[in-house]
Amino acid sequence: MRQIHAFIHVTFLFVVALLMFACICGHSFSSQKGLSVHRSRCAKIPKNPFTATGLLKRKQARDEVLSQKKARVEVEEPAEVDPDQFTASFSEEVIQPTDDVPLSRPSGRPNRRRRLPRQYDDFVPSALAGRSSTSARGGIPDTYHPPPPSPQPPPQSLDHHTSPPQASAEPFILVYQDCDQNDFGLFRSYLKLPVVDPEDSVSLDDVCEAPTLATAAKPPPRWWLPYGQSLKAVSNAFAPFLNATTYRLMSWMYSGSNMKSLGEVDRLVDNVILADDFDRDHLRGFSAAREAERVDEWEDVEEDSDSTPQFKVEDGWKEASVHIRVPSENTDFKYPSESDAPTFEVKGLHHRRLIEVIKSAFQDTKTSTYNLIPYRLFWNSESSTGEGEGARSPPERVYSEVYNSEAMIEEYEKIQQAHPPSSASPGEPVVENVIAGIMLWSDSTHLAQFGTASLWPIYLFFANQSKYIRCKPTEFAAHHLAYIPSLPDSFQDFYMKTFKRAASSAVLTHCKRELMHAIWDLLLDNEFMEAYEHGIVLRFADGIQRRVFPRFFTYSADYPEKVLLATIRYLASCPCPRCLVPKGQIYGLGTVQDRRNRANIRVDDHPRRYDVESVRSWIFERGLGLASAFIKRIFDPKSWTPTRNAFSTRLSVFGVNFYTMFAPDLLHEFELGVWKAVFIHLLRILHAAGGNVIQELNQRYRMTPTFGRDIIRRFTRNTSGMKKLAARDWEDMLQCAIPVFEGLLPAPYDAVIQDLLFVLATWHACAKLRLHTDSTLSFLDKSTTSLGQMLRKFNSVVCSVFETYDLPTEEAARGRINALLVKKGKAPRSTTKRRRLFNMATYKLHALGDYLAYARWFGPSDNYSTQTGELEHRRVKRFYARTSKHGFVRQIAKQQRREEILRRIADRQKARKAAEVAATAKEKAQAAQQTSSTSSTSSTSGPTAAGSAGTTRLAQDSRSGTSTASPALNFTDSDPLPYTSPDQHHHMSLANRFHVNLYAWLRETEDDPATKNFLPTLQDHLYARLSKMPYSGDENDFTDNDRHRVLILQDRLYRHKVLRVNYTTYDVRRGQDSLNPRTHPDIMVLAHEDNSGDSHPYWFARIIGVYHVNVKLLNSDLSLPSGPPKRMEFLWVRWFGRDPGAPSGWRARRLPRIGFVDATTEAGSPPFGFLDPAQVIRGVHLMPAFAHGRTTELLPPSIARQPDENDEDWQCYYVGIFVDRDMFMRFRGGGVGHRSTQEVFKNVVSDEEDVVEEEFPVAPDASHQPNQPTEPAGVDNEDDTPEEPEGPDEDDEDDEEAEDETNANEPSGGDDEDEEEAAGAEDGEDGVMEDDYGFAPL
Repeated sequence: MRQIHAFIHVTFLFVVALLMFACICGHSFSSQKGLSVHRSRCAKIPKNPFTATGLLKRKQARDEVLSQKKARVEVEEPAEVDPDQFTASFSEEVIQPTDDVPLSRPSGRPNRRRRLPRQYDDFVPSALAGRSSTSARGGIPDTYHPPPPSPQPPPQSLDHHTSPPQASAEPFILVYQDCDQNDFGLFRSYLKLPVVDPEDSVSLDDVCEAPTLATAAKPPPRWWLPYGQSLKAVSNAFAPFLNATTYRLMSWMYSGSNMKSLGEVDRLVDNVILADDFDRDHLRGFSAAREAERVDEWEDVEEDSDSTPQFKVEDGWKEASVHIRVPSENTDFKYPSESDAPTFEVKGLHHRRLIEVIKSAFQDTKTSTYNLIPYRLFWNSESSTGEGEGARSPPERVYSEVYNSEAMIEEYEKIQQAHPPSSASPGEPVVENVIAGIMLWSDSTHLAQFGTASLWPIYLFFANQSKYIRCKPTEFAAHHLAYIPSLPDSFQDFYMKTFKRAASSAVLTHCKRELMHAIWDLLLDNEFMEAYEHGIVLRFADGIQRRVFPRFFTYSADYPEKVLLATIRYLASCPCPRCLVPKGQIYGLGTVQDRRNRANIRVDDHPRRYDVESVRSWIFERGLGLASAFIKRIFDPKSWTPTRNAFSTRLSVFGVNFYTMFAPDLLHEFELGVWKAVFIHLLRILHAAGGNVIQELNQRYRMTPTFGRDIIRRFTRNTSGMKKLAARDWEDMLQCAIPVFEGLLPAPYDAVIQDLLFVLATWHACAKLRLHTDSTLSFLDKSTTSLGQMLRKFNSVVCSVFETYDLPTEEAARGRINALLVKKGKAPRSTTKRRRLFNMATYKLHALGDYLAYARWFGPSDNYSTQTGELEHRRVKRFYARTSKHGFVRQIAKQQRREEILRRIADRQKARKAAEVAATAKEKAQAAQQTSSTSSTSSTSGPTAAGSAGTTRLAQDSRSGTSTASPALNFTDSDPLPYTSPDQHHHMSLANRFHVNLYAWLRETEDDPATKNFLPTLQDHLYARLSKMPYSGDENDFTDNDRHRVLILQDRLYRHKVLRVNYTTYDVRRGQDSLNPRTHPDIMVLAHEDNSGDSHPYWFARIIGVYHVNVKLLNSDLSLPSGPPKRMEFLWVRWFGRDPGAPSGWRARRLPRIGFVDATTEAGSPPFGFLDPAQVIRGVHLMPAFAHGRTTELLPPSIARQPDENDEDWQCYYVGIFVDRDMFMRFRGGGVGHRSTQEVFKNVVSDEEDVVEEEFPVAPDASHQPNQPTEPAGVDNEDDTPEEPEGPDEDDEDDEEAEDETNANEPSGGDDEDEEEAAGAEDGEDGVMEDDYGFAPL
């Protein structure tokens, strides 16, 4: 029996062993290698979709359908693609290739007929040309005559002390003149050429955005300008301090971090104690308080004790108070007129006079970069691609800045017609008319995480300044105009004392509106209004006199503050501050009826002002209540309020409609509005679906790779918890949402959600472009229509199926609200679980339809985004941390004053040091020139010895550090890379420290499939480049004799850590990607294949290693040529192939799906190759297709993978086409700066979605009407808060704090899973960090 059991056991083990190496077809093998060879040829094995067999089967199954589509495309599509529709095509429309050409190769790159390969050229940005043009320009004449403006009634004359300029006898004729084109086909059209063209001083350094680009040192910005010009030049370089020691110590205190860390102590030692001019005797009797007081009192202006208290922070700052009339809401308190009603004084308004801000700004030297005269900007795309005069299609209009927008152009035309340029007196030069474009930001901000301390600043920016400078906080372009006080708590005491009753919520809301407009009435004083009407003559820093006309363009604020400024009711029947759309019709976004509703704009006309004055008289003279039915009957149809608008009072006489100033806000309305609401409801749906889908979603976000320096950052461990997320975090979540949500719900609903996420990302990317053309605006228009349709489909198809309730975070928020209500003595809300429906009747959704009109009128949305103001809040918060928290507004001003003086002293020291360094360098250069002229020729022994020493050192360094088997250097290996010149395409370290012997390395890795044919493939690649052959995908066939001609000196392969790639962005700026094989290895190159219907404009690859070799190309007889060797840089890459079975593009509403080429098959081109870094366009963000899982079948264990990948690959990846603006335009086409790829998108079939506009959608069922709030507490509970807010201090608090949050998504405490990324600077960029005046990206 025992023998029988042993026999059975042995037989079982033998069968198991056979089954371990058995194929599904029935064949068994004794080794894994034999099974692998068989499976690559077995017909019964389902092939990976990225293999040649998989591609052929998929294509053959679709041949009949695709041939029909081809016929339809050939019939319907014109021979030439409309230049207005430069839309990238990676769609499912395929043109059938000829029978004699195989469809594809195993790489996924289709086989093609040979043609001259397309070469990628890197074009460096250039400034706009300034001289006038004399050649016809594709449909736009050299002179442009605009239509005559509509007649306007003459403005009512104001009582001013200055007379207007003398008008010319002849009317001003509007004739536009074109300037020359630059290298990208951009040219300007001026009504009047400026005396000084700011483009004359623009250089390549001015358009560089990456902090590691090497740019010339520029003088620091005049940081004190936004706060006045009271600082004066003094003889003492450290004044007001007595010596350098006290200055350095105080400078250390007021700079750097508020919380002094170990790094701050190091800075104290290096910058103060070890300074050459440090003297400890200067610190005897030192008192920090006395030194601070010395700074505060350092000013020559004496204060008049009888006048209004002056801030000694700077010239122009004043402290004032305003008075507001208080309504009684009681018939017992009636007054003969409004002027007899009680007034309440609000103190603590700190402000500067608006006219003084304009004077100080436009008399500064910085105005040399201002565009004082607006112009129209056009783009001739045919000229940029070198097609010459043959192409006569009309250029496209370009919208980028406010100073080339229609709004400023129209204002300038009105000024030129009303005030033709003339001289101040006979015999003097003509005074040029210019516009001071005013853009306003205001928002209340919390100054601390705990407590109620807040500040309500008004920031002023000038539209004449480029947004690429204006939006940088370090450029100090924000002029602090005022710090607004809130309605004090003493108001209730005053009201009780005056009217013997407490003020109602309606009274409080009314008085807060009155306070806002009383402040603006004070700011818009008579002197400013005189300059508004007649202009003010100023002598600029260049010595030229110009007449400056202030004009308001935009006022950026969140919705609660727009309501105060527009004097309308909060979320009432007509919630929009720009139009009169009924709230019940907001869900029709993108329909024909919705466009009609938007055309019914709000107008500041006489009937509105008459109704306001009438109601105010009833309130004060008859004691009518603010919430009375009579007032509601008059004001509710248009959501008006009985507040006299300051902008209407001051500007209506000039025909200004102030409602147009309130521009849409992408940050609050989409990123923290519509997208946040959609994401939260998707979480509710996932909770309703059950299972582990929420945990799966969090895991997928955690596994999403980062991109760039800070474009896509590491996500938090619990993304669904939504804790401490800024607007940029919500943006990252949207850009990565498509693969994260894929497959979490069943098939019918998953497809709808995928469509919705794609349309949301498309609309967001298009709306956030910094540069628009007519074609991109047309695309935005269609995207808006698609977005409205998809939201309604999502609401009806998906939301109607799932019963959604409060999220756990929403329940916790409701519990906190109930606790607060109980504390205040009020009844708590219901504690039962609440049903949550998807709400489409929100103002934030309605606002999305206004972006197109405002982009055409004021320029792209980043010009007036509230993000600029939010970034400026960081400065005042930093000041607040150093105050005593009592009377902190005055102390904030003092803190700012001290920082001003310290920075100016530092600037003086930098200028002095720069001069000393320049003088020293000049002396050394002269001495070196004299030495070189007198020295004799060096002997050969010197260089030989040096070279020998260098070789010994390099060999020694190569034996230490990283493993020689790995193609990538370790994180700890130091391979410093200095700043990169912006005119270079790519940059690799020049160090030779890390090298391996090529043949020894190949012997060490001979069993690795990645190194198979490594040497002959490398020799082919180098031979083609040395022979100056155009790149064709390394598909050239060379002989062994050709390969032997490639001599790699010393058989050394030099490894590097980082490759930097510079590129020109779509808006003609200079960007940079830092690539390395460990964290950011994925790249895109221009595709080299025929322009067939299934062609894709790009190929994708993953960098395995960054190398260079020193080579010589031997003569044909294999003799050694003369001359030095050539350094050849190259990338070892692993190729991706497209999945043709996965349709992608704007019509399919899917991202391009790619996967690694199968390395286990012998057919077709190899999955690995080499690439010239000059062919790299830029890095690409590849996100794993989580729903398709991982695989080990594409590549056996190999050094081509990183150690943390566990010898596995994701089955496929999605290309992140929405990762940033430039990437979006590279896939859509039509980027002005993408000069090298313009031709690509002209030769592919247009894939733009066909959008059919709806007249108006059928109203949702009652069960889906927004009768309950669908957005969580603190997000935008529009229906849950029918009453108006008590003030902007308490509205959007979570959004505001989140936006000001500067930390990454990752929670504090670090992440052990990614120690490399937490280490700080980009790999290989030791010591290269953004300086004090770096760019803060939007």
